[in-house]
Amino acid sequence: MKGKRKSGDTTGNILATSAAALLLQFLFQVAAGWYLNRAYIPSPKFAHGTLEAIMGAQPHATIAGFHYWGSTFFILHSFFHLSFMMFTGWYRPPHQWRWFGALAIFGCAMLFQLTGNLLPFDQHGVQTAAIESGITAAMPGGQEIAKVLFGGEPTVNANTLPTWYFAHKLLIPIALLLGIVGAVITHLRRGDVRTFWIPSILMALIPLLIAILVTRPLGTGATADDYNRYSAMVSWYTWPLHGSLQAFNQLSPSLGWIGTAVIPALFVGFLVAAPFLSNRIANAGIQFIFVAFLSYFFGTAVAFGGKFAPLTGTRDPMTASPEPKAHNEVPLVDKALAEKGRLAFNSEGCSNCHGTDGLKATGGPKLDQVHKQHSDAEWYIAFIKDPKSKNPGSTMPGFPDLSEETLKAMAEFLRMPR
Repeated sequence: MKGKRKSGDTTGNILATSAAALLLQFLFQVAAGWYLNRAYIPSPKFAHGTLEAIMGAQPHATIAGFHYWGSTFFILHSFFHLSFMMFTGWYRPPHQWRWFGALAIFGCAMLFQLTGNLLPFDQHGVQTAAIESGITAAMPGGQEIAKVLFGGEPTVNANTLPTWYFAHKLLIPIALLLGIVGAVITHLRRGDVRTFWIPSILMALIPLLIAILVTRPLGTGATADDYNRYSAMVSWYTWPLHGSLQAFNQLSPSLGWIGTAVIPALFVGFLVAAPFLSNRIANAGIQFIFVAFLSYFFGTAVAFGGKFAPLTGTRDPMTASPEPKAHNEVPLVDKALAEKGRLAFNSEGCSNCHGTDGLKATGGPKLDQVHKQHSDAEWYIAFIKDPKSKNPGSTMPGFPDLSEETLKAMAEFLRMPR
């Protein structure tokens, strides 16, 4: 087999070295995760406290930082590795199994980050998961899918953290290993590329340098109230999906799921099918479709995605609301107007996500306690017109075309104690 190796194949050597770095990154992340696992308790009551303790001592804090920044770097590296394979034609036979392995690595890197974001159990992590549960539940048939993904209920609950921790610790690593089997066998059997291990090791250790220089974020500990709050700003790695969601929300609030489910599924299907399409479509055509998808996601993110959460600091959800007024300053509720607002709430599509009367959410937060957070009718009017004006991370579509009369009635309904 050694006779097949072409040490002068620059493209193959670069990809082999990059793939080796990805494998090392995965192994380093597993080792760091195992180390942290000894002190971490995956329960809503203790998770945040154990991570605070880890961050308060060395070398635990550096290893926790390495684990966090390594996950971020893993996504970026696997994406650029996949893109390089696309633009050099290494998705075509005989490299199709290497391509599938790269797809598995990128997909699992995203899943590691998605599940890992909840593990600190801070406000940003929990509210982000709440938003994701709402998006999932709002899809056709999404309630049943959400029940499986979030631990028995279609919304974030006490079982969500242990469920995601189990996936993060065991299921996703197994999926990644199974996904790269074909790529490893192809590499060993063909022996057509050369791996330069020193650059691979140095690349895999870049997150360690970042961890030494930059502290990983950890926000305020979450409570059960955060299960039903949607104030967190979107994370950078889901920013394109958030933009796609909002792009379809602009067409109709009921179409948002197309942006977060159908379009990404088409992209994944295209990536999986690329080796088979290569028999009928030239490289330029395949690459054009790839660029078109990337342009769509980046374009909608910039146009509709808003700002994403900072990479450092607490990342605690920010609100633009004023301080609550004293009880005797809260205007009395006009019950007749509130009843009109209730009817409008249920007829204008609000109940599709928040449930009838806002009592049983199917894609957004329940609103039965929202009057405790905001008592000002003008706040509700501004939020309904443009949710991002009050909550930059909101996934809710705006309703700027509602009449002032309807907006005032809805605001009265929402601020009425129930």
